[in-house]
Amino acid sequence: IEGTLPREIYETKSLQTLSMANCGLTGSIQTTIGQLTDLKELYLWGNQLRGQIPTELGNLPQLNTLSLAKNRLDGTLPHSLENLVQLRAFSVKDQTSKGGGISGNLLKFTVQPQLTSLVMSGNRFEGLIPPDILSSLPADFNPTVDLSSNVLTGAVPAELGRFDRMDLMVQDNLIEKIDNSLCAKDDWMSGSVRDFGCDAILCPPFTYSANTGRRIFATKDCVDCTDPEVRPFLGQTSCGAKDVVLTERQILQLIYDTCNGKHWKFNDGWYTTSSICEWYGVSCNDAQSVVSFVMGNNNMIGRIPTQIYNLPNLKIFSVFANAVEFNFDGIDRALNLEKLVLDDTRISSIVGVGQARTLKELNIAANKLGGLIPTEISHLVKLESLQLRDNKFTGKIPSWLNKLQSLKLLMLQDNQLTGELYSFDMYQHIQKIELQNNRLTGSIPVSFLESAQRDDKIYVDLSHNQLTGLVPNELARLNRLSIRLQDNRFTGLGANLCGMEGWNDYDVQQYGCNGIMCPKGSYSILGRHSSEDTPCEDCPKNDFLGQTYCSSAGRFLLSTLSVVVCVATTLFL
Repeated sequence: IEGTLPREIYETKSLQTLSMANCGLTGSIQTTIGQLTDLKELYLWGNQLRGQIPTELGNLPQLNTLSLAKNRLDGTLPHSLENLVQLRAFSVKDQTSKGGGISGNLLKFTVQPQLTSLVMSGNRFEGLIPPDILSSLPADFNPTVDLSSNVLTGAVPAELGRFDRMDLMVQDNLIEKIDNSLCAKDDWMSGSVRDFGCDAILCPPFTYSANTGRRIFATKDCVDCTDPEVRPFLGQTSCGAKDVVLTERQILQLIYDTCNGKHWKFNDGWYTTSSICEWYGVSCNDAQSVVSFVMGNNNMIGRIPTQIYNLPNLKIFSVFANAVEFNFDGIDRALNLEKLVLDDTRISSIVGVGQARTLKELNIAANKLGGLIPTEISHLVKLESLQLRDNKFTGKIPSWLNKLQSLKLLMLQDNQLTGELYSFDMYQHIQKIELQNNRLTGSIPVSFLESAQRDDKIYVDLSHNQLTGLVPNELARLNRLSIRLQDNRFTGLGANLCGMEGWNDYDVQQYGCNGIMCPKGSYSILGRHSSEDTPCEDCPKNDFLGQTYCSSAGRFLLSTLSVVVCVATTLFL
């Protein structure tokens, strides 16, 4: 079975065991799972399930085993899970490796007298280890609790000493202390505490033990670490700098610290104890996880830290019109990122952007980027909007743009593109193409936009290039085309085009051919007749259709005079 959990399963109310591990399941766990009130065992580990664990799971009074490990779950644990009094084994292990990560504080599970296996490693849990966790479990039981690889802080609490035997894994957190009384619990950690004391629970600060973060054999000691970037916490599994799993709050604070946060135009709520969802520019989902960071034109300065890619539910990141640098390395970790707005910033390269396979909108306009349009963009096959305007891209329009068949908006204007106009003949959903102010030559292909929807409203701007010849009759297949063709070198219009009444917002219905382009021997400030204020006026010297000035010689003379005046003024000063 692959795909989402079948609806029929939720309707099998007498079901007692449901095992669908490693089945390739996707989507989320539906709230209707709360109908399976006879369910005792639920195994959904090793799939691609995402989203928050539904509150309704806490409505299953018979449930004793719940394994959701190795999925992409996020959000926080619903408090309703603490109602599962029959629970014996609970695992949400390793959600981060697939791009998820459950966050928030740990649940205490204080009314589960049989819960001896509690595995929550590999997530984004934060805060303290609750001193009363598993408080209803008898002292002579031997619980296994794995809280490793989270962002837990503080101390390993002395209250856990109520258990004579316990296997407690808390390595790779931000733990600062072990209560000394625990280091005398000889039967803890499968008896290792008897031999190695506190080191059997966690290696001390400024030491490490590969993979385990603690001492488990006489031949495997906690090794001193002299790396200046070592973290001063207990239970580290490596020496020196490494990717720290930060909480969402810490990631946002890092952006604030590195990008001039104190001097932002707007920074309401930032660095206070209020919910991060109340911070200016930040929006969250129902699970209080960041989905949007919008901070355009806010006096941000510096390099955006790549830790933003670790925000598990980030969909929109927009920092336009700020003096920030941006590195795309690691963007493949942002598994939910759909919109990236970086226009008018200080990015100098887009190497690595091709790994952002979930992107639907990419805006890197106005960044002085040059050379050929990077082929990396061709990997972003889900793109619906691509804005590369106001840069210095050169060369031909790349044919691989046709691979981006979901495109609705393509903006390449104000670059230095040359060669012939591409046909864009595979675009079925296109709504807007802007190519004005380049150096395109040749004629409009007869197959231009031939896959576009006939009755869709489509805007095309090809003005201010060096296009020639006849505007092809085949464009009459598009009923609602608004097309800008002024200031090229066109010599004619296809015979049927002047009857396309819906073109140019019905200007053609009112003004005929002149609603597309003014004829030879005339001009208009728009290059066409669009209103009573913009008629096509006589200019016998104009040899091409759609001119916005009277005679090219006059335009060249005006440009030359402007340069001469500037030079003369400079010399005078």
